[in-house]
Amino acid sequence: PSREDVGRVIISRETVIDNVNPTIVPRTQVERRRRKKSA
Repeated sequence: PSREDVGRVIISRETVIDNVNPTIVPRTQVERRRRKKSA
């Protein structure tokens, strides 16, 4: 995802078939630090 605060977006069957919003999993501080060090 292009947003810095989003770690993962989960698209389920209900999202596609029933037009339900996808589940947004926030990015944690640990993941954010690890990604910046490896870049």
